Amino acid sequence: MDQQVTTILLAPSGTGKTTRIEKMREDGLQFLHINRDGITGDLFHEHSINPRGILTQENRETISRFLRIGEQRYYESLEREFAARTPHVIIDYPPGVLGGKWISDTIALSKKAGRKIVIEGLSADPIVTLPRVLQRSSKGVDLSCQGIEMMNPNRKYFENWLQTYKNFPEQFLRAAQIVDEAHLYDTGLQAPALVADWQNGQLSIKDQTAFERFSGLANINPETARFDASVTDTQTQNGILVHSFAVSTSGFYGLNYSDAPAAPAPKIAKASQASSDCV
Repeated sequence: MDQQVTTILLAPSGTGKTTRIEKMREDGLQFLHINRDGITGDLFHEHSINPRGILTQENRETISRFLRIGEQRYYESLEREFAARTPHVIIDYPPGVLGGKWISDTIALSKKAGRKIVIEGLSADPIVTLPRVLQRSSKGVDLSCQGIEMMNPNRKYFENWLQTYKNFPEQFLRAAQIVDEAHLYDTGLQAPALVADWQNGQLSIKDQTAFERFSGLANINPETARFDASVTDTQTQNGILVHSFAVSTSGFYGLNYSDAPAAPAPKIAKASQASSDCV
């Protein structure tokens, strides 16, 4: 009997986890997908909680409680599928702001179940992925009414997002040493390209320049990073508003970073037909 496989798709938000999952399905790969982040996201959605919004003591406590419930449900899902000897389980989640405990736990549970463990990492510069994240976060939102300010009402959320990129090299490299296989891809401006492979902890670099870009993510400074964004296009897709953005950034890698200072984002005029609904 073939050995069961656990694949951990480790990638910061915006680097293409969803696209990678879709490509696997298109290629005919059979697997069960567990979205570690989505389990908690479903709880937030069910209770109309926006974890990216302005934090109050009340919703802070609610968010913390849902995070604990989501974590419990995640481990229950793993134990259930491993006990059922599900042939291939793929798990995706961004590198944790508070560390990689969930990664080490997942690896430990997989080893206990006698499963082969594969890690796939997706890497890209957050300056490149930020427009993707803004587009996804604003989907269905009338920005003519709320303006771009709604994208970042909670500065801490933006810093946490950048922290996942900063954490990514250390967490990925540490995990790659203790699994059966690991593969790192660059998903920046071009199609995904293989950067490095690990087989039983042995590193083989395929693209030195891309590997150095990946390693350089550790130099990100979330506290000095700033961005301004403007909407360049809005379309309706299947009845849902989808926005495209132009983004200027500064300080992502510290105050001395060579990126040009961010220009003020232009004001977004309120649409006359929606103005009566604006607060």
